[in-house]
Amino acid sequence: MKSRPCSRGSGETIEAFDYACFREPPLMDAGKSPRWMDGRAAVPYAWHIDTRMFTAYLRNLAMRRFGVRAVRDELLYAERDERGMLTVLHTVKSGTVTGDLFLDCTGGERLLLAGTLGEPFVDAHESLVCDSAVTVTLPREDAAHGIEPFTTVTALPNGWAWKMPLLGRFGAGHAYARDRTEPDEASSALRELCGPLPEGATVRHIDHRIGRSRRAWVKNCVAVGGAAFVLEPLADDGLGEVLHQMDRLVRDFPSHGDREAPAARYNRAVRARHDEARDLTRLRYALAPRRDTPFWTAVSDLPLPDALRECLAAYRAGLSPDPAAHEVAYYCLLASLTTDRSAPRSALTHRPAARRAGEARFLQIKRQQQILLETLPTAQEYLYRLHTRPTPAMAVRRPGTGRPVGYTEHGRDASRPPVPRPRAIR
Repeated sequence: MKSRPCSRGSGETIEAFDYACFREPPLMDAGKSPRWMDGRAAVPYAWHIDTRMFTAYLRNLAMRRFGVRAVRDELLYAERDERGMLTVLHTVKSGTVTGDLFLDCTGGERLLLAGTLGEPFVDAHESLVCDSAVTVTLPREDAAHGIEPFTTVTALPNGWAWKMPLLGRFGAGHAYARDRTEPDEASSALRELCGPLPEGATVRHIDHRIGRSRRAWVKNCVAVGGAAFVLEPLADDGLGEVLHQMDRLVRDFPSHGDREAPAARYNRAVRARHDEARDLTRLRYALAPRRDTPFWTAVSDLPLPDALRECLAAYRAGLSPDPAAHEVAYYCLLASLTTDRSAPRSALTHRPAARRAGEARFLQIKRQQQILLETLPTAQEYLYRLHTRPTPAMAVRRPGTGRPVGYTEHGRDASRPPVPRPRAIR
């Protein structure tokens, strides 16, 4: 099938948007690390992380360095004062726990926010239908297969699946709608995608109620994570959202005299994050190229909010994204998912200087891509170096220097060949 000729002068191109405008796509194709071996970052990135290990690390750090006391128990009930503020938690085995500010981290149960304070829940099931998931963690031979520096998402007949690589293993899951698919069906689909499960592999089934608490901060109780809102995995940033909420709480931490002062700002921020993530996911479903099963027909027919419909119309008309309306992220998604190209901007016909500047920028991106492909190690090479490199606390000290044996003034392991310094990227 022949593609129609494109006019670069009017802004048209046959190259994929992400490869033309960003350095990262060919690097991910080649399995490259986002850092050089000396630790310097080459491109913006975020590592996949083992949430349980990270949680244990933070818990140990809080207890050992900051004297936090950890109480592992179940909540019986909570006491409130005459103003409705929480004062005491009664537990099954540990007696009472007093406090001035309480964080509800009980996920969808919302034991404090809903159970004690009676804050209602705003259901969003009509917007997103995948309210269940089946997950599993499987071993992986990194030496044979390498480590992919990205998460893979696959459209399945009755939902979608993800595969998230970690060192020596990977996490996988299948999100689906429980009113359309039985858990056993979802498990079978995940097994078909991942292959036979090894003996001892634990398959977990998760159900959640999609939506948010009407308010995430009520009185002196602040909901964090799933207690604030829950969306399906395609929209849920998980740990990233928890860290964002904690950052907001720390920046606006209340005084003892007015523990509700930051509540309105926190609630607006949480609601805005919920709505943005929900709408971005609805747009993903609306643009998904799959329409061959009842599930994909149903999710693609979900109505879009007015703002998203306007954004889609503007993109197809070739208009610039509106930063004030947060359309830049939507345009990136539209460019990657839509099969039909947006109309070229008519204004480019009359702006030769802008076209020349654009051509120069695209050439610069191509040069940067090539340099990074030549100089960056693979994700596997970097991660194995990172995890096997001795730490200063564990290394043997060189007599008379106080430095670890095998390390130089610059921190490089002298027992290994020097890392070539990459060329400047311009």
